[in-house]
Amino acid sequence: MRNSRRKSAPEDVYPFEEWRLVEKRFDLSYLAATESLFATGNGYLGMRGTCDEGQPTVHSGTYVNGFHETWPI
Repeated sequence: MRNSRRKSAPEDVYPFEEWRLVEKRFDLSYLAATESLFATGNGYLGMRGTCDEGQPTVHSGTYVNGFHETWPI
């Protein structure tokens, strides 16, 4: 069976704040979680919170809601 222990983020990188999400420093081992946490969207268009400089990324992408073909391919 797969190990299902959750890796908790260190308090010095992601301090707990009631109404804000704060990243104090970059930690490559939490890159996938950081990209998800800092993603933004409006219900129609979503962008994953990847680095502006390009690399490193885990899953970069822009996502469009409800965009699909309506006729048989």
